[in-house]
Amino acid sequence: MKKIFLTISFLAVNLTYGQFQFPDLKYIEIASSYLGGTFGYPESSNFQFINRSCSDIPDCYEYEDPTILVGRWKLDNNTSIEFHYTEAPSDDPTFIAVYSGKIILEEAGTTLHLKGDILYVEGNANSFFDKKRKFKLIDSAFQEVHQPFYHIGAKGNLNYPIEIYKDESYTDKIAVLPKGHNIDIILGKTGGEYDDLESILVKSEFGLLGWFNFKDVAFGEPIIDRFYYHGD
Repeated sequence: MKKIFLTISFLAVNLTYGQFQFPDLKYIEIASSYLGGTFGYPESSNFQFINRSCSDIPDCYEYEDPTILVGRWKLDNNTSIEFHYTEAPSDDPTFIAVYSGKIILEEAGTTLHLKGDILYVEGNANSFFDKKRKFKLIDSAFQEVHQPFYHIGAKGNLNYPIEIYKDESYTDKIAVLPKGHNIDIILGKTGGEYDDLESILVKSEFGLLGWFNFKDVAFGEPIIDRFYYHGD
């Protein structure tokens, strides 16, 4: 009975993980989304809620894939920013913001929280984890407010042995963790052309912390079950 209760609790935590909501925003499910696309926006006269296929709207911005025009955010200079969402071509949930006919945001994610000139994007899309990011409107474009790390918070048993190190030079070894060892993947660093996950900070069962070179194993067998790349 205890095992059943723990299993249900685990599933409940995972179902709600990443579904943060700001209390001052209204949330809607994006039309035609089958990946849980969600949009949060302020109930204000500045936001025009639409949530319709762009192909049904005159003068809608023509993106390379079909989009849903979620709505328009009116600016003080009597112009507006269009917010689009697409899951094409192959389960690739993406938010697009368009201003004066130009794309000023194009980011993978399943939830966008609009708070005026600040917005937040989250969701496990083209990533190994639920990547939570903040963007600020600067010089007519949304620019990411970069974090030193991304929080991951994944737990599981190792599918193969690994070595963890003091830093990302991977020369000063802290411990060798055997197959089956239970670990916490606490946070990660990304980089490269596609901002892929490159290194992870791991905590052992005992509580030792160390860096692991994730680039070496990223697209092989998952380091722990259910930790795999969501995307193409």
